[in-house]
Amino acid sequence: MSVDQRESGFRVTHMKVGERLYPIGGYAEASRMFRAALARWPGRQTEVSCPDLCDADGRELGYVNLKGQCWIGQRARAFCVYEPSG
Repeated sequence: MSVDQRESGFRVTHMKVGERLYPIGGYAEASRMFRAALARWPGRQTEVSCPDLCDADGRELGYVNLKGQCWIGQRARAFCVYEPSG
C-alpha cells in the first residue's frame, strides 16, 4: 500500500487548484501537471499558489510545491512523498 493510500485513511486522487478538483493518477502526474502550468505562467512563479493534493471528496491531504515535489501533511509538518527527477 502506498503512502497516499495510508495517509489519514484517505487516498490522494485529485489536485485542487482554486476551487476546482482535477483527477490525478498519482504524485508524478500531479507534479507534471503543475510544472507544465508553471512553464506557461506569464508572471513570476512566486505569485502562484501551490495546489493541494486531495481525496475524492476534496479533503486536503497535502500539496505540490513550486519545485514539483509532492508533500503529505500540514505544510509545517509535511513530509515529501515524491520528488521529480531532473
